[in-house]
Amino acid sequence: NAQKYVGGDISNLTANEAANPTYYDFDGNECPALELYKQQGLNAMRVRIHVNPSDYPNNDPNVCQDLDYVKALGKRIKDAGFKLMLDFHYSDTWADPAKQFTPRRWKSLKAAALSDSVYSYTTHVLQAMKKANVEPDMIQVGNEITFGMLWPVGKVDPEKDHNWNVLAKLLKAGCRACREVCPKAKIIIHTEHAQDWAATKGYYERLSKYKVDYDVIGLSYYPMWHGTVAHLGTVLNAIDTTFHKPVMIVETAAYYSHDHDKWVTT
Repeated sequence: NAQKYVGGDISNLTANEAANPTYYDFDGNECPALELYKQQGLNAMRVRIHVNPSDYPNNDPNVCQDLDYVKALGKRIKDAGFKLMLDFHYSDTWADPAKQFTPRRWKSLKAAALSDSVYSYTTHVLQAMKKANVEPDMIQVGNEITFGMLWPVGKVDPEKDHNWNVLAKLLKAGCRACREVCPKAKIIIHTEHAQDWAATKGYYERLSKYKVDYDVIGLSYYPMWHGTVAHLGTVLNAIDTTFHKPVMIVETAAYYSHDHDKWVTT
């Protein structure tokens, strides 16, 4: 049977704790956050890492996850008995379908040098984490990269062939570093067009064409953008039939208010 993981992204836990919050379990008792998650049956935690958050002007204060931050939080996660998923954003700020900003320190690099930087940086981070006994169990090489990463050099369209040789080289560099430093870790390639089978199929077909070495197809699923759970099920079944790889929903959220949520559309 496939291992099943249930968890959450707790990248902001350390930053949130600076405000001295109190966490309570479902019986109303004070309870440390990680213990609360364990009580709820979670077994894995996701943490993002940015290249150098201080290099991005007026950065979102929630973007504070540099290597030192991630090592410290990752150690708490591993010590508490959870599996650790490390999410490389390959950016100084948020990386998502609307923006994949190249880190400032790599800004002027062409494709070949940029892939070398991805390899060196990924290797450096993973070696530092191993040395700190915080080896990730799962690694995302990129975050929501349906349209590529490290724009403009690595930008693609999932249904067109243009520039895929460049993106594939960047991904292969990251994946090679993962294999060399953390050979037991599962490598995840994470896209976010779960609502669009043509884009999803085109994307992972191109990964196969360029022989990108990875283990798990990772998807984002937000019902306000990606359709019903039934539709998601159809997409997941199609992925399973077509690509024969494990699939994980690595990022999700649902409405907190049906009446006033800003994402509700008419």
